[in-house]
Amino acid sequence: MTPAFTTGRCFLKSKLYNILMKRNYLFIAGIALSALALPVFVMAISIPNPLICGNIPCVIEVITNFIFVIGMALVPIMVILAAYNFITAGGDPKKITLARNMLLYIFIGIIVMLVAKAITSLVRSLLGG
Repeated sequence: MTPAFTTGRCFLKSKLYNILMKRNYLFIAGIALSALALPVFVMAISIPNPLICGNIPCVIEVITNFIFVIGMALVPIMVILAAYNFITAGGDPKKITLARNMLLYIFIGIIVMLVAKAITSLVRSLLGG
């Protein structure tokens, strides 16, 4: 058995390699969520308080705007994960189907978010707000 220092791979490098190269979705999700949460923690993004609004339509609009922004921020991350699944599929039909389904669900999610945003805007304009 050859020592680790003669093969060029020390213990730390092999552990880092295992963390980064395995399909560790928890690690990727942690990095993505921390990248999304960082501007909120440093107050680069201010989230309006929905309780300041004086009426229900205003509260609904603030909440839907918040969900819309978070959803649209997650879309590129999910597309990157789907692309990663395509790249690492290696001809495996199950993984290719998984990646295609991810892209389909991302597209459906975008449509649902846009329709929800449009419905709230339409209802607000019809009710005179």
